Amino acid sequence: MRKIALKIAYDGTDYSGWQRQQNAMTVQQKLEDSLSRLFGEEITIQGAGRTDSGVHAAAQFAAFETECTIPVDRLQIALNAVLPADIRLMAAYEVPLDFHPRKSEHHKTYAYSIALDEPNLFAARHCYYVQFPLDIEKMREAAQYFIGEHDFKNFSVTGSSVKTSVRSIERIEIKKVAANRSLPLWQQTPELLVIEITAGGFLYKMVRLMTARLVQVGRGEAPPESIAELLQADSCRQIPPLPPQGLMLQEIAYDDYAEYLKK
Repeated sequence: MRKIALKIAYDGTDYSGWQRQQNAMTVQQKLEDSLSRLFGEEITIQGAGRTDSGVHAAAQFAAFETECTIPVDRLQIALNAVLPADIRLMAAYEVPLDFHPRKSEHHKTYAYSIALDEPNLFAARHCYYVQFPLDIEKMREAAQYFIGEHDFKNFSVTGSSVKTSVRSIERIEIKKVAANRSLPLWQQTPELLVIEITAGGFLYKMVRLMTARLVQVGRGEAPPESIAELLQADSCRQIPPLPPQGLMLQEIAYDDYAEYLKK
């Protein structure tokens, strides 16, 4: 028996999230169907986590066990030949049988992209356009209140089933990225504000709710210290999370398995 880990990128626009569902097309289903066809056996994969409908990934991880002897260095070309164009296998690795994409991870990084000027129809699939000015320095100030271990119950959708809502944020960085208008239309990007958040784990819609509150601060609707108040409050008035198309699962780190996941 072998265990194979997959590093996967996908455009989530046309999928109902990662996890297989009864009556909707998902990334997991496309991968499992394609792997089963390629390996000639029924393949069930374990994912590193669920992304919501419309959310993208640059480095989602999954793993499965198989008796098949296909070399991992041939898997990328073979699997991408049968996958749809909006799902790509970036790398495949042979890993120990105790590797688990979710339980073995050390931390994840999500990035949320906000367009500061109007994106074209291609770029609009991967960012959220705000049609009002943002005070970026106040957003950066507010973001620092998230750093460290806190109870994020006010930054999760009500009713999500978790044992604890306490999470530890390792890093938040807010970057301004210049527009690129010199390329052909389908490759052009607007001016972006990219919010990167690294943590050991996240609650359901936590990143989109955190970024929604940061945008609220940037608009002048709340002071930076309101983030600290929300983290300490027993409850609060919920606001809608930012739309899914701006969110990207950017990186997953597996410190204990780094020697197996080198490429």
